[in-house]
Amino acid sequence: MTIPPFYKPVVLEMRIEAYAKIAVDGGIWLAGEVLEHNLRPAEWFVPNAAYVYKPRHRTDAVCGLDELTEEWRHHMFIEGFLALPENGAKSTFRRLLVTHTAMLHEALRAEWSRRWRNIQIGEDARPRAIAVARQLLPKPRNVH
Repeated sequence: MTIPPFYKPVVLEMRIEAYAKIAVDGGIWLAGEVLEHNLRPAEWFVPNAAYVYKPRHRTDAVCGLDELTEEWRHHMFIEGFLALPENGAKSTFRRLLVTHTAMLHEALRAEWSRRWRNIQIGEDARPRAIAVARQLLPKPRNVH
């Protein structure tokens, strides 16, 4: 005898653009936390979820992310999404990473372009942005 469940499990689906928006927000938050703790992304730390909605060092994080290659920027967005507090969408996001990788990267590219177009950063901020970008990149590994 099987007992029917009390509720029917339903997976809430969102447009891929919504996942990209959350991922970009998560990447900015994670980059700000890396800057706050003066770490490299490869170093282990627990980002402070209290700053998810108001990332620390937001301008520096955005400028630094823009200086990264698209591949590393998207890596930060994905890691930022996965580091967010549980939001019910992580399993679907992980599935998208496997099944719709190209579409997800296109959505991340479009969302970043849309946001970056609205941000005005002076040329005098570029050296700081480059320094931040270097901090966001993982440390090179010593090969012996």
